[in-house]
Amino acid sequence: MLLTQKAYTEGCRAFGLWVAIQLDISRKHCDKTVRQDADEFVQLTTPVVKALFTDLGFECTNLGMQVLGGHGFIRENGMEQLVRDTRIAQIYEGTNGIQALDLIGRKMPQKAGRYLRHFFHPVQDYLEQQQNNAELAEFTGPLSKAFGRLQKASQQVALTGLKSPEAAAAVASDYLRLFGLVALGYMWCRMAEQALQHPDDDSGFYTAKLHTARFFMQKLLPQNSSLFASIMAGESSMMELESEHF
Repeated sequence: MLLTQKAYTEGCRAFGLWVAIQLDISRKHCDKTVRQDADEFVQLTTPVVKALFTDLGFECTNLGMQVLGGHGFIRENGMEQLVRDTRIAQIYEGTNGIQALDLIGRKMPQKAGRYLRHFFHPVQDYLEQQQNNAELAEFTGPLSKAFGRLQKASQQVALTGLKSPEAAAAVASDYLRLFGLVALGYMWCRMAEQALQHPDDDSGFYTAKLHTARFFMQKLLPQNSSLFASIMAGESSMMELESEHF
């Protein structure tokens, strides 16, 4: 439970920093084209950041309470207050389901998929650059498989969305979660790469990063498989039930 909290929190901080840097570039860079590219990246990733971070924040605070057992629910320990505080974050901006609909309904189709390239291309380039790095393979291997599923899921959502917006909307939340996990996986690969450059780590900082990156790749990133299966299954099982059967 503690490792899950650590892996999600540090991964989200890294992803959030990447988006924040691009936000600064979109506002301050002297080159108009660079500003536009950065702005499109920020527009694409904003719904992912809003929904993923608040969903994982709630999961992490619940785990924090669970770590303490029955005492986690006692007001004096403060955890129950953190759980309540993080729960409201998921509904601040029209609920996270709206963020998912924004991602697949507005950001993905924008300029014939141009926004997606600002995320897909850096990840693809990184994987190609590191493909012969045997030391990093235990991290880039799982990311490569998850990224491949995200690419296939993106094609599926784009194709079904053209025929039926309802079909795309039915898988929106799963798609956003898959996108977010791949983004965190990319961040953990980058962090692992840096940590490997500090083998003589007396502080333990880089050693902890490597262990956490390994945990994320082996225990958390595999969620991408079930999310991909759910996305590819489509909307029929959701839409066939008559309203009076609820």
